[in-house]
Amino acid sequence: MKTERKAASPENKALTPGGKNHQLNSAVDEFMHSFDSFKQANDERLGQIEKRMSADVITVEKVDRINAALDTQNNFSTNSV
Repeated sequence: MKTERKAASPENKALTPGGKNHQLNSAVDEFMHSFDSFKQANDERLGQIEKRMSADVITVEKVDRINAALDTQNNFSTNSV
């Protein structure tokens, strides 16, 4: 005798707006956007170092600010979980 199994419907808890998962997804999205900005600014800084043997002060400060924002977002995400 064979029993037939129905396919389980997929859970969509992560898609529920206003829930903790939604907040976490938003925090992760914001973190990834900041990380992409950091990568771009850091690549610019590295390019300047390769050209001139030093980086522009403004670029270094920009990378430092983005890095600090990433740390803050990471701490928020870690504490939210």
